[in-house]
Amino acid sequence: MADRNDDLDRPAATRSTWKDGVVLVCRECDGTRHLDPKQARQVLKHEAKRVLGRRSVIVVETACMDVCPKKAIAVAALGAGGGWDRVVTIRSAHACCHFIDELAADRPAAGATERRSGS
Repeated sequence: MADRNDDLDRPAATRSTWKDGVVLVCRECDGTRHLDPKQARQVLKHEAKRVLGRRSVIVVETACMDVCPKKAIAVAALGAGGGWDRVVTIRSAHACCHFIDELAADRPAAGATERRSGS
């Protein structure tokens, strides 16, 4: 019985439906009169599907990230490749498109593996 309780205390690994990473959009940012957090999420999601492919990233709204830009929205990208770990501020739908294009450029090549040199 002790083993059973130990299993409940450990996090269980699961499979995700996205491959490359997660894009977080702060839902508490004010945004601008042309772009609010919900619209930013929709544009980022649409562009990610178009540029990176279906199920490559998930775009979710999150609580405050403590960036709090004036007249902008805080957006964070976290990726499996490590090159996506960044927080930016978005002021327009065009900036959302540009941000996804930057993520696509930093995306690791398919099948690329890291080599470790033996010391």
